Amino acid sequence: MSERPPVSNEMSGDPNGPVVQAGAINGDLVFNSRPEARSPHAAAMEQRLRAHQLRECEEKEARRAAERFRAERYIRGLRRSRIFFMLVVLAGAVATVMAIAEAIPIHYALGGLAVVTVGLFRAVESTGVIWMWSRGRPINVPKG
Repeated sequence: MSERPPVSNEMSGDPNGPVVQAGAINGDLVFNSRPEARSPHAAAMEQRLRAHQLRECEEKEARRAAERFRAERYIRGLRRSRIFFMLVVLAGAVATVMAIAEAIPIHYALGGLAVVTVGLFRAVESTGVIWMWSRGRPINVPKG
């Protein structure tokens, strides 16, 4: 019989974790290692970083909630104003018709037309903003 060559495994250096020396690996290889020991300074720095990141996330969420509240309040106001402007259009239209029928002086008709024009413009503008909001599109919410 032939003699087997001598086998030796050698590792040098200072490994910071598990080491495997294998000719072939068939299947999974799992390392269940303990976490590295950290210095107290590094642990304190990591804890401060996590606390800072958490505060940052909470502040962003609070800003988003405040912006959402302002936008919802603005939309509620637009819905109320749209009703008001439609009533203004109705009153202006009645004044115009009465002036045309000569039940009231004609200069009321001109005032009625002006009121109808402004009221319709504002009602359409409010409706457009409300429509954009309901579709999830961005809107410009005035400050204050």
